[in-house]
Amino acid sequence: SVWYARLIDLARRLPENVILTEISFRPVLEEGENKPEVTINGNMVMRGKTDDITPLDNLRISLLESIPMAFRYSRLQVESNSFLEEKSNTKIVFSLGFYR
Repeated sequence: SVWYARLIDLARRLPENVILTEISFRPVLEEGENKPEVTINGNMVMRGKTDDITPLDNLRISLLESIPMAFRYSRLQVESNSFLEEKSNTKIVFSLGFYR
């Protein structure tokens, strides 16, 4: 129900060149534990020299403004990102963490 709304909202906000590979949920956090409750992993392929990371930044900003996500999470943080060269494309592999 609530998670269904969050997933639908997330799917609607995805840019066409961003692929999600994993969504993990940590239902119980220890008191004072500074880890994300939800982690989203994915990648974005940048084709040629004209693409940049703007769609990924826009996704992060859009998720911060999402009512289903903002209601529960106060912070969205880039946990990691890396650039991989593949043939004529560059792939950005990323991880976003949602914190309460």
